[in-house]
Amino acid sequence: MLPNKELNLRRKSWFSVVISILLFGSIILTQFAALRSRDDRSQAATCGGGQTKITLRPNGDQLLGRWAQVPSDGRSYFEKVDETGNGDSDSSYIWDDTALAGGSVVAFAHPSGGLSASVHRIDSVTIVSRVRQTQGSQTGPYIEMGLVINANQYFSPGTKYHPPANLSYATTEYTWTTDPSTGGQWSVNSINTALIAARSTRPSQPNSIIMTQIYMEVCYSFLPPGPDIKANNSDGPITISYNSPATISWSSTN
Repeated sequence: MLPNKELNLRRKSWFSVVISILLFGSIILTQFAALRSRDDRSQAATCGGGQTKITLRPNGDQLLGRWAQVPSDGRSYFEKVDETGNGDSDSSYIWDDTALAGGSVVAFAHPSGGLSASVHRIDSVTIVSRVRQTQGSQTGPYIEMGLVINANQYFSPGTKYHPPANLSYATTEYTWTTDPSTGGQWSVNSINTALIAARSTRPSQPNSIIMTQIYMEVCYSFLPPGPDIKANNSDGPITISYNSPATISWSSTN
């Protein structure tokens, strides 16, 4: 017969082995789940930790201001700025060469849909453009990124972009983490109805500005599951007597 101390040691050793196996198994399962999650997200570019990005490009003219299109071939304005990649540079573009002190606004619609209100949370909205100026200048023109929501215009507050004087294209962008029309959380409806906009200004001289591309980037996150469990169809606590039946029901979202 083994002494009690030796039995206790053996029991502790087996207990340690079982705990180690369970911990190792949980680590493997966690890594597998994380890898699968990354694989599921790899179909789209990510904005940040746990976020996914969708790009919405212009598909309809809304406001044209004093902008003109090149070439003027009867096509819509949005077709001059809806390219992917870095745009098509000077093969087609829109431009504003007026000396309007208050600026000239251009705005485009974009395709709605692609995001479900029940499974997504909008984290940010960014307007991106590719622009250049037609004259080497250190003073203007300037361009502001914007949104038009419910006929109200919102432009990058306190931020005006001055394209480089070497006549090369530059990427300009501005991000809203909240809906500027409400100051609160973005909603899918706000995204679907917002227009992609830009405003050109030139405070000192009437230099021209060219835009070859503009689009909207939306960063969103998947909402966590939302289970709803009830006993006897009650939303509050209930008392179940000993040896009495109860009905458990549940539903879930996301």
